[in-house]
Amino acid sequence: DLAKRVGAKAVIIKPGMMFYTEKKCKNYIMEKFLEYLYTLAEIAEKSGIYLLLENYYYPYEILRGPRDFCEVYNLIKNYEHLGFALNIPHLLESKGSVNLLIRKCEREVLERIKLVYLGLRPSPWENTKYIQSIAHVLKEAKKLFRIISPEFVVIASVSEPIVRIFLDGVRDIR
Repeated sequence: DLAKRVGAKAVIIKPGMMFYTEKKCKNYIMEKFLEYLYTLAEIAEKSGIYLLLENYYYPYEILRGPRDFCEVYNLIKNYEHLGFALNIPHLLESKGSVNLLIRKCEREVLERIKLVYLGLRPSPWENTKYIQSIAHVLKEAKKLFRIISPEFVVIASVSEPIVRIFLDGVRDIR
């Protein structure tokens, strides 16, 4: 309801992480995750707002690497307003790549990527000095943007110079 009231077109959620103790009861955790996700999916469908699942690079994430996108897609494919927020730096940190994502997933999985995050590795919201990661992240984005046109692109940084570099890089891509 809040998303609709403020005019949001999408809500992004991190589908979750299982710590060691939770991994012991992975089936139960997944069952609960899907129960809650499907409840939220019904709300998203009725309101016409996208519910986007963002990948993260920690080892026990539900949505981490390319294979996870394919598996999660099979769980959400019946909901038109469920999709993905692909965080390219997180994908790279999880030892994934856009090429792997393209190879492992069918086109309909890729078309569910509605938002793409660009930023420094390891996490775009951190103001690290890993400036050299910009070229790699932009190269991966270029590969992806040849195949899909996401509705949203987020340049995630608290540093104005870094945002400017990414803006210039995105202009060259598109």
